[in-house]
Amino acid sequence: MTTDSVDRSMFYFDDAKLDFLGETMCVLNGKWKLRIIVALSKEVCTFKDIQDAVDGISAHCLAKELRHLQLHGLVQKKINVKLRPLRIEYHLTDYVGTLQDVFQTLSDWGQMHRFKRSGDTDCYEDLGRRKQESF
Repeated sequence: MTTDSVDRSMFYFDDAKLDFLGETMCVLNGKWKLRIIVALSKEVCTFKDIQDAVDGISAHCLAKELRHLQLHGLVQKKINVKLRPLRIEYHLTDYVGTLQDVFQTLSDWGQMHRFKRSGDTDCYEDLGRRKQESF
């Protein structure tokens, strides 16, 4: 795939679409959010469980990212008052399921990009063709 074969009209975004794309990037940006979502997809977790599952994240950064994900309705914080001491648990909301296609598309693009960067042009071109055919 060369740049000459790119349909440049597919990159046209009117102001509204550009705003929506910016909103999506604002919610998902950063190094940690997807890793936190993946950790929570496996089970309901305490803060410590998430910190252990997401290698390298500091407590301060995890707290900030969890607040951000809660603000956008992707993560819910529950306080289990039945246990002593109180147990604070985090889990994904149903709303996070609306991102499944977005995550799949981003993963596919990442795989294609890695092949492109590695010089494996056969895999890169095959993945690119399959993506274009699916549109």
